Amino acid sequence: MYTMPLEMVRRHPGLVLELLSVAYGGQPTGYAGARHDEPGTPAVALQTPAGDWVQVELVFARKGEPIEGRAPGMRVVVCFDEEAAARHREADAVVVGPREFRRWYSLERAVESPEMATLCAISSADPDVHASVAKALLLQADERGSHYYSYLCSSLPTAHRARMESLVMGESYLLIDDAVTTPFWEAGRSHGRREMLRWLLAHRGLKVDRVQDAAIEACTRTATVQEWTRRALTATSAEEVFIGVW
Repeated sequence: MYTMPLEMVRRHPGLVLELLSVAYGGQPTGYAGARHDEPGTPAVALQTPAGDWVQVELVFARKGEPIEGRAPGMRVVVCFDEEAAARHREADAVVVGPREFRRWYSLERAVESPEMATLCAISSADPDVHASVAKALLLQADERGSHYYSYLCSSLPTAHRARMESLVMGESYLLIDDAVTTPFWEAGRSHGRREMLRWLLAHRGLKVDRVQDAAIEACTRTATVQEWTRRALTATSAEEVFIGVW
């Protein structure tokens, strides 16, 4: 069965080592050599200081969700709110919750570890953290960025998601550095939005044909360009961005 914990450990087994380090306050854990040996489960094999191997299961938990029965081995539980974190700490799980993520978070770390950054943003109520992590995800060189951005959007409350998207697509949070965006905005806001859309499409590898590019150039309606930009954040093809235009 597909789950995001499974997806994350499949792409990056070392995530479990990172979470253990955060849970233990950044201190060395003694574990090493993360391997994802069981494709259908969100579990990673870690080598202990003694040289043997232990299975570590990754679980995501929210407020009000029941505590699942434990599989053999260790369990690392990512909790997106303090109520869930408190319940799982009482159950003797290794817990990484909002408290631990606050100590871990920095923009540099968010860029280096998209999995940790995504989980940190979901556990946070700070719109600046949401927007900064979204920016870091959208600048990822591989497909993890758009994949985790979609997960972040679907995991946030509606109001937090709307605020994040407003910041990401606003003039002060333009996905790329000011040195790049400034010429766009000096040339005019309407032109700047269109050029920003073109940059995002190219950055995500979404090839635009002549008809689609002409539609971008001809569009002066801000809401339409913003909607295309929103779609371009997660689309897998240019056709998905411009669907319904013709």
